[in-house]
Amino acid sequence: MRKNYHNITLTDEVESFVKNYMKENNIGLSDTLNILILKGMQNIKESNEVSSLSNGMEKVLSRLFYLKVLMEQLYSDFDIDEPSNPKISIGLKKIQEKVKKSYDE
Repeated sequence: MRKNYHNITLTDEVESFVKNYMKENNIGLSDTLNILILKGMQNIKESNEVSSLSNGMEKVLSRLFYLKVLMEQLYSDFDIDEPSNPKISIGLKKIQEKVKKSYDE
C-alpha cells in the first residue's frame, strides 16, 4: 500500500543524491525514496547489532584478561617450576567446581 506525501522538503545535498540514485538505477522518485529509506533503516538495525556484538566481545576480552592475570598470579604464588598432572590435582578440581557453579547460576 502506498501513501502520497506532497509536503516533503529535501536539502540540496539529499536532493542531489536522490537524483543521482534515480539516474543510475533508472527508477522514479517514489521508488528511489522507498529504497533509500529502507536501506537506511536496515543500516541502522545492522549498526545496532554490530554495537551489541562489540559490547559482548569487550566483555569476553575483559574476562580473558582477568583469567590471564589470575593464572599469572597463581603461578607466581605457588612458584610452580615443575608441571604437575592437572587430572589428579585436588586444588584444581575444587577451583573447577567453584567456577562451574558460578557459571551455572
